[in-house]
Amino acid sequence: MSGFEKLHLWGLGLLVLAYGVFVLVMTDGGQLASQTPGRILTILLVYLVVVGLALGTLFVRGLEGRTQPDERESAIDGRGERAGYYGVETGLAVLMLLVLADAWGSGILGSFRLDRPEAVVFALVTVSTIGGICRFLAGWRAARVS
Repeated sequence: MSGFEKLHLWGLGLLVLAYGVFVLVMTDGGQLASQTPGRILTILLVYLVVVGLALGTLFVRGLEGRTQPDERESAIDGRGERAGYYGVETGLAVLMLLVLADAWGSGILGSFRLDRPEAVVFALVTVSTIGGICRFLAGWRAARVS
């Protein structure tokens, strides 16, 4: 396994782990827990700092002692970035459809109704995480096959 593959797998693992902890903190028995605005902000900031530090450290360590990325690595990064973009766009489209369905009174969102601040934050972090997961999976796959 190349160093570039390992970098993508570690990034994927760290992102999934951080998101898992975020979900555990935001939910209670499978239902979205009611949170105060201050607690939501604290949870969000801790999540963003942890993800930023973990992934930042991972990429800095992955770049130590290396020269500029070659064409292969640039192409792999491009595929990953495209997949991440498509993941975010798809997540936002689904989120918009869910908002409309909920507005029409379908009730399919249950405790995750998007008229609560904690639900909006949860939904946006989920969409962002899906984009990151798509990016790392596509980068790992591209590194593996090239």
